[in-house]
Amino acid sequence: MLIRKGQLTAMANAVYREATPAREQLIDVLTRRIRADYPVETGELDDDGLRERVAAAVIRGAEMGLSREPAFYVSAALSVVAGPHFDEHPQIRPMLQDARFTPDERLTRLPAAMPPELWQSLITHARRIPRSDS
Repeated sequence: MLIRKGQLTAMANAVYREATPAREQLIDVLTRRIRADYPVETGELDDDGLRERVAAAVIRGAEMGLSREPAFYVSAALSVVAGPHFDEHPQIRPMLQDARFTPDERLTRLPAAMPPELWQSLITHARRIPRSDS
């Protein structure tokens, strides 16, 4: 039996869409990394609050088709730094829909593809969107 790359990606993605031990482990790992990498941005969040934000980002990332830890990390970090709905920014959305790349590639390429003015716009945009879950 031959399993294609797309099938492997779909299987990996399915692990993170459901409440599995693998998803919980990923959330724990990402929570620790984001706390260490972004101490200022996470300073006002207690451990449970940060974990909730990361968990929401992992679930949202799985819905976007993510399947690899580096892409989930970028998604969760952007969610914490720029807001949980960073992907709704009008300049970010097309970058995340670029069919030339897989969902994982789109996310991992995103930070390097964003000029400084887009970073600022993203943060400003995220703060303007009233959300009950942010």
